[in-house]
Amino acid sequence: MHVLAIPGIPRIFPGDDLAAVVIDAIEAAGVTVSDGDILVMAQKIVSKAEGRYVDLATVTASARANELASIADKDPRVVELILSESSE
Repeated sequence: MHVLAIPGIPRIFPGDDLAAVVIDAIEAAGVTVSDGDILVMAQKIVSKAEGRYVDLATVTASARANELASIADKDPRVVELILSESSE
């Protein structure tokens, strides 16, 4: 397996065409994509392009989020967001 980070991907904003940004970066880097290659992106960059931002000041943590946050040593508001987006 060969892993290559694509350089030159700019900061992503809501509404950006992520596919076009990645293709432009691949072309600018002179990278050749072949049949069978797998392109991997972090969920964070996808979420940014989709505009899935939340102001933590607007989040109220539930009792369950507070409980889990204390166990995981995380911000209860972040845990609340994770719980609200999770099916299990």
